[in-house]
Amino acid sequence: MLAITAQLIRYLSLSPAQQNSTVLQALVNAVWAGGSSADARALLAKYLQHPFETRYAELLPIFARYGDASFAEAIFAVCCPGGELQSEAPPEVLSLIAKLGHPAIKPLLVRHAFEPSDYAVAKHAALGLLHVDCRDLQQPIRAAIEATYNQNLFSEYVPALVCKLAEPAPVLARLYQSGTEYCSTDCNAGILLGLSLCGAEGAAYFRQALLSPAWEAHSSGSGSRWYAYQGMLNLGLSFRALYDEIRQLSAPEELRYAVDVLLVLLSIKVGPYQCAPNPAEPFLDLYPALFGWQTATDRHNLLDLAELVGLEEQADQVETLMALRLHQEVLLTNYPC
Repeated sequence: MLAITAQLIRYLSLSPAQQNSTVLQALVNAVWAGGSSADARALLAKYLQHPFETRYAELLPIFARYGDASFAEAIFAVCCPGGELQSEAPPEVLSLIAKLGHPAIKPLLVRHAFEPSDYAVAKHAALGLLHVDCRDLQQPIRAAIEATYNQNLFSEYVPALVCKLAEPAPVLARLYQSGTEYCSTDCNAGILLGLSLCGAEGAAYFRQALLSPAWEAHSSGSGSRWYAYQGMLNLGLSFRALYDEIRQLSAPEELRYAVDVLLVLLSIKVGPYQCAPNPAEPFLDLYPALFGWQTATDRHNLLDLAELVGLEEQADQVETLMALRLHQEVLLTNYPC
């Protein structure tokens, strides 16, 4: 077990008044980045003693990365006794238990994904279904998705299940149209995720949505920006490719919007958690591609492009954060936790 894991356990033992959420997140992130199943299991024992305290929910990403079916079974037993989600339990356990492979969670996912539920519960029920066999759910999935067509607001993450359909192509086309013409930008995260999970069939729709003002894919409202970034990872769309595409734009308003999207998505990448255990585009490669100078006297990089459209302050902030993450990445590569 890592020394930082022991430190995290000691920190969690302090009273809530003695804890700081940023410090807690930093400790969790260190274990997430450099831990193992042994670290996760030590933290699971602590979590199971306090499964309904909000601060202990911060441990769930560690379980998602290093846990297995035994973790899912233990969490299911305390959070979903008798097959019912406890009202005090964090909704995230639904998708976590499904991801870790406990089959008993499926009926609960189906019920909360397709019947009226609390927003967060419905979200994690739908996300949980992404991890289970849905061949027996083709009709309810299709019906639930079709019910979102031409609607402004709906159960936001149901459209993500388009990837579980045997024939998603016609549904993808309708989802893209509905997302462009009707859907609130506070309710399109599930569509973005669904487009990105359908491989080549959804890739063109996703790329169009990513830079379309109608979608506001960089919005923070209900998680659109997070799933836009996750979608890039799902499809293998690199920031360098997106940057090259944006540099070809000439219309001022179109260019400004696209640069804004790029900067927001980069801010997600430099955040405390990565969406994938081994994310593409290490900062060692990405930083010079975006912020390197072309020659000793000619910068001509993302900072210049951002200045051209009045977003230089945002670009400066992203550049500073990326430089910090570059240093962190090099240190972790050579001196792992």
